[in-house]
Amino acid sequence: MDYEIRPQRLRIPSGWNIYYSNFSNINLKDYINKPDNNNIWLFEGNEDIFQISKDDILIDLGWYPMYDPDGTYIIEVVKNLNWFKLEDRFKSQDKDKIVEKIENYLVHYAPYRPTKLKLEPLPAWIGWEVTYNSFFEIEEEHKNAALFYLSDKLLALQNNYHKIKVELGWFPKHSPYGVYRLSVFLAEQEWWFDSLDKEEIIDHLEEIMLSYNYIHNPASGFCTKQKHELNLSIDGIRRVVSGY
Repeated sequence: MDYEIRPQRLRIPSGWNIYYSNFSNINLKDYINKPDNNNIWLFEGNEDIFQISKDDILIDLGWYPMYDPDGTYIIEVVKNLNWFKLEDRFKSQDKDKIVEKIENYLVHYAPYRPTKLKLEPLPAWIGWEVTYNSFFEIEEEHKNAALFYLSDKLLALQNNYHKIKVELGWFPKHSPYGVYRLSVFLAEQEWWFDSLDKEEIIDHLEEIMLSYNYIHNPASGFCTKQKHELNLSIDGIRRVVSGY
């Protein structure tokens, strides 16, 4: 079966650090009756799918029993790494319910933000910290106020292992004639990419996050990585993000 594995996208508030991730767009429920798809089960059907932390809270996702088509996703929330006294536990074979539950936890343990807007879903990949996020998904009912939320500081990510920072803003801020600018800061240099297409911006963000993952191993990630579709180096970032 042909499939493309990409990072799962999540609405992640400021302050969360993605400690570990094999969490992809694949829904294991779709493969319950197809255990012969070994690559899928080996990749994501294990006890270590996703971990994200903030302060003293850790959210952990796994599939139990490991590699078992009769198993289920289980989320465990712990405080101060006390696995004997869970803050909460949730299980389901429904991937959509799992994503929704994780996002609810992320908001619950994040600083209160007095807005009804939802954050834009972002690629969730290992080693990256969301240091700032006001990158909102603007629904049709809020279109008239969209420019108010389009500031020059929408999103900031960092990977401490590779000492790389990524920022997203709208320039000029609040302007109807502005564009999204995705900036990459690495080795005391800056590269950027401008676009009006939000999905194009997020796709470039995904490429950068995959290329500079925590363990810095080109063979460690998704099928797309193994096919060399995501082979950005420092020169690759210059080419893709800046166009020169």
